[in-house]
Amino acid sequence: MFFRKPDEEIAHGIVNYELKNFGNYKGQKIVLDCSPGYLHHADPRKIREYAGEDSRMIIVIRNPARRSFSEYHHSATAFVENRTFLDAVRDKTTLTHSRSLYYDCIKRYLDVFERNRFLFLKFEDHITGDINSLCRSLWDFLGLREADISTEELSRNETASRFRKFIFGRDIPSNLPPEMLETTVLSLIGGQADNAFYKVSPRAMAFLETLDKNLTTRLEDTQAEDINNELFREDIIKTQDLVGIDLSSYLDAVGS
Repeated sequence: MFFRKPDEEIAHGIVNYELKNFGNYKGQKIVLDCSPGYLHHADPRKIREYAGEDSRMIIVIRNPARRSFSEYHHSATAFVENRTFLDAVRDKTTLTHSRSLYYDCIKRYLDVFERNRFLFLKFEDHITGDINSLCRSLWDFLGLREADISTEELSRNETASRFRKFIFGRDIPSNLPPEMLETTVLSLIGGQADNAFYKVSPRAMAFLETLDKNLTTRLEDTQAEDINNELFREDIIKTQDLVGIDLSSYLDAVGS
C-alpha cells in the first residue's frame, strides 16, 4: 500500500487509514487474523488463552477435492511437488491430502470453544456469491456496523492473480519481489543470477521436466466427485453432521 513512498507520505497515509477505519476505537481488545493453516495446525487452547474464550471464528469449508487441487497447484508453483494430482492427493502424508480433512480439526475447536462462537460457511454457497450478502452475515456474526463492499475494493484480487512465464512455460506470481524471484531461481539451479537460465543443475532440470510432464491443469466436476467418494467420503459425512451444513453436493455433483 505504501511501498516506495517517502517516510512522511507513509506516516500521513497510515494516520488517514487509522482515522478512516478505526476512528471509533475506544481501547477494546480487537484481534483479527486469518490463515488456511490455523484450522489444521494451530492449538485452539492457545488461541483461547491469547484471544479469550469469547473469540468468534469463521470457518470456510470447501469441496475437498477442489481444495486439494488448489493446494496441489500451490505446491507445484513452489517447486515442491511434481507428481500428477491423483498421485499427490492419494498420498496421505501430503498437505494436498491432509488439509482437505475437516472433521477432526473442527472437532478440536468445538471441544475448546462454545458452538455459538463459530460461523461455518460453505465456500461454493457463500464465498463465490453476492459479496454484500456475505458481508452482512459476517457483520451480524461479529457484531460490527454494516457496510457495503464495492467491486473496486476487490480489484486487488485480480491484480494479485497476474502471472508471468518461467522455465518450461511454468507460471509464477508476477508480484514476487525481484530478490525473492532470484533467490527462488538460484535455489533451484545453483547458478549465478547473470547465467541463471544456462546453469540449471541436472537435479533441478529433472524435477522441472517431470513437473512439465505430470502437471494436472484441470479438474472436472465428475473427477472431483470421484475423488471425494474415494478419499474423503467419510470425513465429508461426519463434517456435515458436525457443523449442520449440507455437503452432499461434494459426493454427488450431478445429482445436486
